[in-house]
Amino acid sequence: MLGIFLLFLPLFPPLSYFTLLVCIAKKIKELNLKKFLHTDFLLFDLILLSLFIAILVSALLSPYRIHSLTAFPLFCFYLIVHFLMRDATKRNGEKYFLNLIFLSLFFLCGFGIIQYLLNLNVSFHKSISHLRLSTRGGITSLLGNQNKFADFLILTLPLILTSISWKRINEKRQLFLLFLLFLGLVCLVLTGSLGGMGAVGIVIVIYLLIKNWKAGLILLVVGGLVFLVFHSHLTVIFLALIKKYSRPGIRIYTWKNVCIPLLKDHPLLGIGLASYCKVASSYCPNVLWSHAHNFFLNYLDEIGFIGGLLLFFSTGIPAVYMIKLYRRARYPLNNLSLGFALSIVGILIFGMVETVMDNFQIGLLFWSLTGMALGIYSREKMTNCKEEENGKGAT
Repeated sequence: MLGIFLLFLPLFPPLSYFTLLVCIAKKIKELNLKKFLHTDFLLFDLILLSLFIAILVSALLSPYRIHSLTAFPLFCFYLIVHFLMRDATKRNGEKYFLNLIFLSLFFLCGFGIIQYLLNLNVSFHKSISHLRLSTRGGITSLLGNQNKFADFLILTLPLILTSISWKRINEKRQLFLLFLLFLGLVCLVLTGSLGGMGAVGIVIVIYLLIKNWKAGLILLVVGGLVFLVFHSHLTVIFLALIKKYSRPGIRIYTWKNVCIPLLKDHPLLGIGLASYCKVASSYCPNVLWSHAHNFFLNYLDEIGFIGGLLLFFSTGIPAVYMIKLYRRARYPLNNLSLGFALSIVGILIFGMVETVMDNFQIGLLFWSLTGMALGIYSREKMTNCKEEENGKGAT
């Protein structure tokens, strides 16, 4: 059932959400309290519990209490999905889930290419229903916004990149992954998301430096030489792209005149989850967006320093776990753990210019991936403990 949830999350959200509710109901029915209390919890679980409490307190004390408490259950779904995916991965493995995520990406990219070729320009909005299939500003595929499509690509492309290098996969699968990687990169360019392109570019360089530092160094040197030789032409092209696809001046203006003053006025607990849109215009009547276009500033404003730091730790720690696992795990698990780490790093880099988890679908995917990552880590930790016990028993 969780596989159906992942497959249809970007393609047909209502079916995905219904499947998730069924999974939650089934898990509650199967829950064994005695077994749960004897579970080997991680330090990360304590951080998530603290984050849950911090956001709840922030919502209860928010000047926009009703609005913030309405958004709080949606955040709870992120944590629920994390634990469901962690448990499922720990018990059943991650390959099935990854295959469905890749298949979902294939359909998304295919639709994005069709959208671009047909130059679709359709927008429908009525009540809670919203459909936007426009190529203005970049392709959106089925996610309704080019930056959200870029979010999805940033989370999935590193996993494809590291999966391609598995030596034990058959040739047809490897060709499919290569084609999917190429298709994803093409779609990323067609989104027009400069921040997304930059994040994926940095991730690829990090990957090369880790897997083959000589190739990564050569790439950096060649890139530097090309920039030095053609810097005037490249600067003109870059500025033209910024003018067409981005608004850095408005972002900086918003951070300076809304985000930072708002944080100074509500430093500890913030103004409440999802309440940025309620108060931004009172700080600056000219503000254009309902969010800060910066993951870190947006959530510091909404849940304060306490909740914000806990959130940043909870999003970054899975990457740390995966890097630790990469350093000690055998092939092919080391490649897989590196892919998860790079996905998290990439989305946090993009978070410097986008509020990457304000979209429910993207938030669910992100926390699903962190759940899978922690499931892999917990499984390997348990396996290592058993091997050590068997080794001591043998001696």
